[in-house]
Amino acid sequence: MRDEYLSGPLTMDQTNGANLTIQSGVNTFDISGRTLTLSCVPTSNPNGITIVSGSITADATSVVDFKCLDVIPANMFTRSEAGIIRLSEHPEIIELRGDLRINNRLEFTQDRSLRIVTGKNILTISNGATTSLNASHFVVGNLVMTASNIAPVVYHIGNMETPSYAPVTLRFASPGTAQEVLINLQNVDPTAGRGGNSNNSLNYS
Repeated sequence: MRDEYLSGPLTMDQTNGANLTIQSGVNTFDISGRTLTLSCVPTSNPNGITIVSGSITADATSVVDFKCLDVIPANMFTRSEAGIIRLSEHPEIIELRGDLRINNRLEFTQDRSLRIVTGKNILTISNGATTSLNASHFVVGNLVMTASNIAPVVYHIGNMETPSYAPVTLRFASPGTAQEVLINLQNVDPTAGRGGNSNNSLNYS
């Protein structure tokens, strides 16, 4: 197995839908300090990247721009960690197909609404990292952030029903070590089998 290194910014052909393929025999594709822009021509390149083996090593200063791709593949990054994730031409729904930790920044450049759907996977925003998440750009599923007693942390989460934006603000009441806390939003019927109003309620876990 060998390691490959990106020596400068790489932008995949956006016109013809060029696909980045990491072939068998490659251990890691190291893009530390560089910018990788994937192609997003849906008809010819639905995922933008094919990983036969290995993974992409991305330090805190590296940038991966998914352009208009609607999937972030599983096992794409070494240790499931990335530095800066840029969604510059994002669709309205992006599917996260594996756990992902963002160590620097999650950013958008479009005003178009966005839901990042995690399923059973977990999106983690490391302590000190920043995001552009807000009422129109939020997570549907599992979101981990670092909470403490110093300042409140806002979890920009919601569901797929309306879609409904239902943020959570968390702050520990007493001093102590900052901790990563996972929060998700689930639709359940609290009156199932009990009569009463059958309208779903929002429950955090």
